[in-house]
Amino acid sequence: MDWSHQLCMSESKQPPEPGRIIPTGDAPADTGDLGGTEDGVMPGLEGPTATNVVPLYEVIAEVGGPPDECGVTLGIHGDDLDPEEITRLLGVLPTSSHRRGERPKPESRVPFPRGAWFLQERGRAPLSPDELTQMLLEKLPRDPARWHSIQERFDIRLVYGVHFSGWNKGFDLPPALVARIAALGATMGFDMYAYGEDDGPL
Repeated sequence: MDWSHQLCMSESKQPPEPGRIIPTGDAPADTGDLGGTEDGVMPGLEGPTATNVVPLYEVIAEVGGPPDECGVTLGIHGDDLDPEEITRLLGVLPTSSHRRGERPKPESRVPFPRGAWFLQERGRAPLSPDELTQMLLEKLPRDPARWHSIQERFDIRLVYGVHFSGWNKGFDLPPALVARIAALGATMGFDMYAYGEDDGPL
């Protein structure tokens, strides 16, 4: 699906003068709103043809399109989770992991309440969240027995961290991709981060 649109406004380049309406660029040639005839001549006006109104179209906002940046993270969580066990089961190294009771940093006062194993794909437009999801899933085994073993003991989550500026950014997940996520036994979460013009670049 194409999410991209532009909002435009038109303005007159110069004050109206008798003569012909001359469309420019992609501006519509319809003069009905101005009372003109099919050839663009204003009725009741005489004299040499002259430029009357030149519509200009200025983009005032970008609407739609994919998010500017997205991170897709598979997380496996459990009180007694051993990250090395998950790595052996899935045959892929995690982006990050920890055991319950470990600390994020040596100076951190609060330890992790649960163990966790994370695998992440991150990218910027034109890479879309569904493409990042596909890239992440291609690293994982499809063997149902392995995932059943994990599902029985741990919680599995697939989380989207979506960053965007502008209006109405979005993305689609095709049915085949949703079915693959469901086969993992994963719940899905969406963290949305919207930025205004004063927030600076992402």
